[in-house]
Amino acid sequence: MRPDDSIDAYNAATTRDSNDSKAWNNKGIAFGYLGRPDEAIKAFDKAIEVNSTASNAWNNKGVALKHLNKSNEALEAYNKSIEMNPT
Repeated sequence: MRPDDSIDAYNAATTRDSNDSKAWNNKGIAFGYLGRPDEAIKAFDKAIEVNSTASNAWNNKGVALKHLNKSNEALEAYNKSIEMNPT
């Protein structure tokens, strides 16, 4: 399996249902594993647009931002994740 196969699968999933927050989040994770944080952030943003309370997407966005050395933005995303799921 080539690394981009997962991206292709998530592209298909988000094409079928553009409101599938989990698919957008997983697509972002796949981009992160491929070392493509900018694309990961776009996917996490879409997941958050679809479901603003998706704490995992907020957290994952923070990780991607951290990889881009955007510490302040990462902290904001982490805090939003905690706000959405304080437990």
